[in-house]
Amino acid sequence: MKLTLQKPVLGLMLSLVLVALLLGCSSATQSTEVLLDKEFSLSVGQTATLKSENMTIRFEGVTEDSRCPIGATCILGGPSFR
Repeated sequence: MKLTLQKPVLGLMLSLVLVALLLGCSSATQSTEVLLDKEFSLSVGQTATLKSENMTIRFEGVTEDSRCPIGATCILGGPSFR
C-alpha cells in the first residue's frame, strides 16, 4: 500500500514542524531587576539585570561545592604559601 500526501497536507505538516522548532529555540527568559548595593539570590537558570551598570547576570550552575556536610568536622588541605 502506497501512502501519498496531498500538497496542502504536506505544507501544513512542514509548517507545524517549523513552528515547533522555532518555539523550542526561543529564549524568553525573564530577568529580575536588582540594585548594585543590595543582596539578591538567583536560582540556576535565572537572570538578574543591573540597569545602573547596563549589565545582565545569568546563574548557569555550580561547578564545584567543597562545603562540609552539616554536623561533620572537615579538614580541608589548602595550598601552602611561603
